[in-house]
Amino acid sequence: MTRRITSEQIISACGFSEEMECYLIGCKLNDYNMLDIILGARLPLTEKRKLLELLNTPGSDGYADVSKCIREFDDALAALELKNSEIFTLSECWYDDDILDEKRLLRSRSCLFRRLLNTSKS
Repeated sequence: MTRRITSEQIISACGFSEEMECYLIGCKLNDYNMLDIILGARLPLTEKRKLLELLNTPGSDGYADVSKCIREFDDALAALELKNSEIFTLSECWYDDDILDEKRLLRSRSCLFRRLLNTSKS
């Protein structure tokens, strides 16, 4: 696989518009530019990591930085994995001058969130 094909694969996988893809493919991009493109793309972490693997070529100008990013992504993905008996919960926090009463605040949240609050107290 040539370097040009790899860059085109990465750019097309990042979800840009057709016009942006054509523009970027026509530019001379180095590894640092490609790294910025991958990191700025609106993709899940797992997809970004796969694209970083495509870019991770020994001897290239940004090899050390790309390898470091892959290690950081691995650490982040490992931190997101659930351990035995762990659960993730979503909480919503805000400050509103009109809602100062805690009971009214709890009633204003979704039913699912209220059930999570109730089960966590027991």
